[in-house]
Amino acid sequence: IDSIEHGLFLTADDVATLGDRGGAWVPTIGAMEATRDELGPSSSGGRLFAQGLDNVRSLLAGAPDLGVAVLAGTDLQLAHGQVAAEALRLHEYGLTPPQVVAALTTTAYDHLGRPAPFEAGQPADVVFFDADPRDDLTTLSRPVLALRHGVAVVGADRVPAELRPDRGRSP
Repeated sequence: IDSIEHGLFLTADDVATLGDRGGAWVPTIGAMEATRDELGPSSSGGRLFAQGLDNVRSLLAGAPDLGVAVLAGTDLQLAHGQVAAEALRLHEYGLTPPQVVAALTTTAYDHLGRPAPFEAGQPADVVFFDADPRDDLTTLSRPVLALRHGVAVVGADRVPAELRPDRGRSP
């Protein structure tokens, strides 16, 4: 097993084994909360999901220390570009702000054994903020500039015309 998605009913032993194997856990908390809410809090399914989410809350904080690569995922429950909402949930469920930022950024590269593709001359996938999100995770929902393969997809108006691949035309 390389990764576990959701993992509502993992045990402490499961998490330790996953860490020993260098595995990843994508809890998709927002998606699981939405399913719980759709089922209704008093339904048997809603109660089951609530128990599973309580279990995630009890295990998540210790998972990185056991070697588990915790990753942020939305399972398409959140709108495209809204992974910052999942970041807040990861923090609420026990990860520290630096662990949350890593779950959204470098942890996946590390888990896959790939260097983060951020080298001079290479197209960049990078997001810029006006403050350090590790100091305030809500900053993640307010990117100033985002580049995908070196092209501005958020905040293109902030990129000087001479630096745009299209030399000034709007992307």
